[in-house]
Amino acid sequence: MIKHDNYPEIFRTKVFGLMLDLYSHIWEYIIVEIKRTPEFENWFNQQTEKAKAQIDARLKNIEMFDYFGDHKALGEKLLELRWKNGRRVYYSLMTRDALTLVLLGGFKNAQKKDIQKARKILERESAG
Repeated sequence: MIKHDNYPEIFRTKVFGLMLDLYSHIWEYIIVEIKRTPEFENWFNQQTEKAKAQIDARLKNIEMFDYFGDHKALGEKLLELRWKNGRRVYYSLMTRDALTLVLLGGFKNAQKKDIQKARKILERESAG
């Protein structure tokens, strides 16, 4: 381990400050692209204006700040965004293009059926 006390103050500021500065700027320019499937769009268009605004805000946080909020991994590359009212949005991270693929939306009371449908959509999207 390097002891930073051994270096003069100017050296520490330039070298270690630069490293921190570079690190912060790298993350500043990574923007995640979000692709919505037709199934998600159909579900989204049936939501209230308030729900649409909440979903759009959440997806914008992912896109701009890489912040997912309350989410859970469901296995086999499938994840879900969760809201307290039971709303769920199923998605997958496609690392090759820094892409988040939004697959499907639903609610907790139909979760098992929605997860199965999301897995089929993910399979289709991954193949094509």
